[in-house]
Amino acid sequence: MKKFLLIIPIIFIFCGCTDYKELNNIAIVTGIAVDMKDDEYEVSVLISNSKKAEESAKEGDAGTIVYDGTGKNISMALKKIDNRIPKQIYLGHLAVVIVSEEVAKKGLDNVSDYLFRSPETTKRAYLIMTREEEKASDVLKIISPLESFPSQNIKLNIENANNTSSISDDMTYSRFMENYLKKGIEPYLPTIKIYGSEKKGSSSKSLESTELKAFVGLKGLALFKDSKFVSYTTDDESRGINIATGNTSEMIIENDCEDGYIITALSNLKTKSKVEFIDDEPTINLSVKAEGAIQGITCDINLYDEKNIEEIEKKTEKKVKKLINKGIDVAQKYKTDVFGFGNLVYKKNPKYFKSIDDWNEKFSTLKIKINVDVNVRTKGSIKQSLKAAENNE
Repeated sequence: MKKFLLIIPIIFIFCGCTDYKELNNIAIVTGIAVDMKDDEYEVSVLISNSKKAEESAKEGDAGTIVYDGTGKNISMALKKIDNRIPKQIYLGHLAVVIVSEEVAKKGLDNVSDYLFRSPETTKRAYLIMTREEEKASDVLKIISPLESFPSQNIKLNIENANNTSSISDDMTYSRFMENYLKKGIEPYLPTIKIYGSEKKGSSSKSLESTELKAFVGLKGLALFKDSKFVSYTTDDESRGINIATGNTSEMIIENDCEDGYIITALSNLKTKSKVEFIDDEPTINLSVKAEGAIQGITCDINLYDEKNIEEIEKKTEKKVKKLINKGIDVAQKYKTDVFGFGNLVYKKNPKYFKSIDDWNEKFSTLKIKINVDVNVRTKGSIKQSLKAAENNE
């Protein structure tokens, strides 16, 4: 009996983890790019723990290494890469997945299915799309002087843009799939573009110059229907969609005044959508509330006067409503309900929703009422504009 009791702890000590992998034997992938090549998928992976990266860390240069492979599906393409490198590909630290427009037009089913089934991949990886004929692999190779790896640069760019700008969105793979699988809602993706020379921007020599040879920047959104790309949105349309979906918390609104302008910074944007049935037809009531702070004035206006503040609020509300209408118009034009209004209808009245043959067709003529309420709380450290103060002297 005593011998048996001694054996039990020994078993636990030596059993270990069955799926344990030595760090020296794996290639840690932090970024994946998917393009099309001769009707096959061309997959590129960014390895973050390569020998090149370790040496570059000592020298102060960029440590990037990208491998690519082609196949009829993502699995086959990755398997070809696995056969070419001395380490096993590991996707547990995947940060970004970049797809080209050509892949998106074909449909993201293949990409989504692989990421969904792979037990290693993190479902919190950001999903983003290149614009027009730009290759996804090119974006993955652009070096940044501020980050060690392009994948990390893109990841932080997405997160920062979501906090400071309203034209993009931090769309994770899991949220994309949620929108794809839910009834009455369609997915969309943020887009990214290379500015400058891709060839120079992917070379470590670009870090030796104080002038950037190339950099990546976020653009507007890409609308999808099912899993296929249908259209891009302008900056204003993107802002409108992000406000209506509640995916932006702050933004800047510029209003004209006399021969100048007034800049109002909006924060704590909160959006609520409700559905009501009028004469057996659904109507969406979209309500947006925000706090405003005046950040700049170049016209002669007295901020002591509450009437002037009310006028600023009204102009700002009108501008926000106009942006939302632009976002709704482009979505209805391409018949893709990225707002999830159909999902609200489904929850409110499942029987009605199921009676509609094509919700996106119904969405294209859906009546949507918009109400915007902006409360300007902060006028800045002075109550007058500099121009008004100068005129009063």
